[in-house]
Amino acid sequence: MSGLKVISLKYRVRKIWKLIFIWSMFSLTVPFVFNFAIPINNYKLLIGIFLLFMFLALFKKNKIIISDFNILAIIIVQIFGFIFLAIIHNFKLGIEYGYLNLVIQNVGILIAYLYISNYLNIEILSDSFINIMIFLGIIGIVVFLLGLFGMIRPINTFELSNNRTGYNFILSFSNAITNYGKFMLIRIASFFDEPGTFAYYLTFALLLNKINDFSSKKEKLLILAGLSTLSLAFYITIFFYYLLFYFNNRNFKKFLLFVSILVICILLIISLSNFFPQIESIKNKTVDRLKFSNYNSDMKIIQGDNRTRLFIKSFGAFLDSPLIGQGVDHKSNPKSEYYDVHLGANLFSPLAKHGIIGTIIFFLLFFYWTVLIFLKNKKIDVILISSWLIVVLNFFQRPIIRGGFLGYFIFIFLVEITKKRLRNY
Repeated sequence: MSGLKVISLKYRVRKIWKLIFIWSMFSLTVPFVFNFAIPINNYKLLIGIFLLFMFLALFKKNKIIISDFNILAIIIVQIFGFIFLAIIHNFKLGIEYGYLNLVIQNVGILIAYLYISNYLNIEILSDSFINIMIFLGIIGIVVFLLGLFGMIRPINTFELSNNRTGYNFILSFSNAITNYGKFMLIRIASFFDEPGTFAYYLTFALLLNKINDFSSKKEKLLILAGLSTLSLAFYITIFFYYLLFYFNNRNFKKFLLFVSILVICILLIISLSNFFPQIESIKNKTVDRLKFSNYNSDMKIIQGDNRTRLFIKSFGAFLDSPLIGQGVDHKSNPKSEYYDVHLGANLFSPLAKHGIIGTIIFFLLFFYWTVLIFLKNKKIDVILISSWLIVVLNFFQRPIIRGGFLGYFIFIFLVEITKKRLRNY
């Protein structure tokens, strides 16, 4: 028995080291912004070293295991698809370095996917993602509370993309703070570029937890973590999360409790906002953003709507080039009709940038997950369908199927965990 314990301990230690190895590489790319907060010279070289190690480890194996040939095929098809888009846009506006970067990224994703499939496990990595998001959420809540009570200040600032200022609180970053003397309202972004990004990944952790071995404790911690982002999109997502998962006979009491707590919190925020400037700021960034706006003058449906204008611009850009879009480098290319025009972060963004052809290429992994839920599923699974609806809902404000290694792998996690659920019927 002692021998088995030693073997089990060695296996756990190896698993932990492999997880540290993989997450170290993940943290060097977006959505993480360590390379901005802690200037890392040649961080791309570091990523290359990680991938080289993975490639050599795969080269040593006699037989390479492929977890899912469909995922492998999708990654390869995307590589050739991005090459095609680069060539097409080259004739139109010149070299599209953005698509060439996407080719390189997908080659890296391919190597990482094969390495994880052979030396770890996609499901183990998915579980670690949930646990890491909970950990980041807990330390983020600590920073949020310390800021409210005036017990923390940023140790330094750094420059994010688009000339935004990031604030380093050691346990969390943020690009959105409001000062009230010694007190500070900090919208928690964890180690991502902005609070909305952190909230976006917390949403995926929630769904993975729900689809897989559900833990009510983890669910509560992830929701609590998301509250500290003050992300309106997250709050709307959580409302629909409870509506879709708990508005039924079996869980109606839980849904009623959620609605009651929500109403009480809103009333408390409104009533206390006149006495505490911190609460007033929370009210401005949450409750007030739900007020209806004058669409004719502001081009907004509600005060917190920062997508409608982008949607209109993107729709026009799509109509100008419906098949191949304006290109991933349109904003930085002086030859582009949409030079220095932001077309991101709205439902029409993929079509505006990449056209119908490019959008299909980008969303192949999501389409595969959709097929698993609606065509490969032998019965109606409310949890899977509700999860799919929440992902689609999030596409309205953040329609991306990538974003570094983590942004791509969360959809691989969804596919693998969904397949596991379907096998267990």
